[in-house]
Amino acid sequence: MIPEERSGPPLWQVIVGTIVALGGSAALVVWLDSVSVKTADSYAGQGTVDAEGWTAELPEQFAGTYVSGGDCDSDSAPLIIMSNGGYRWRDGPTNWGYARGRYKYDSPATNRVFFRVNALNNPHDGNPDYVITISGPELDKYNLRAGTSQSYERCE
Repeated sequence: MIPEERSGPPLWQVIVGTIVALGGSAALVVWLDSVSVKTADSYAGQGTVDAEGWTAELPEQFAGTYVSGGDCDSDSAPLIIMSNGGYRWRDGPTNWGYARGRYKYDSPATNRVFFRVNALNNPHDGNPDYVITISGPELDKYNLRAGTSQSYERCE
């Protein structure tokens, strides 16, 4: 009887490859978890203001959901959800994101805040990325680097 020829790598290589892949995945999960813990620890004192005046705390009048064009029932209209520590945004039906960062303002009763995006492993130069203003039900977000502006209306 003639032995069959196998196609593919020997069984020991398959086993070693599987172990390496699982070990690499486990190492990645542990590393991502450590980054998450460091980030969470940095937000433990959200209400604190750093030496430059930046804080994760958003003035109360800004908190809430705002949608472009005032169509609060739309599943695809651009929107922004303002909260402490940053804001969630949507550009389309499936394009969501979260901008984590810090705010700077003169007084909690202000109608204008500066927002600085936190970049992981990238120190910030201390300058704001956005100027966010509120006037009645309207919120305007101005991108200082791009020179663009987006307007939203509050949803109740």
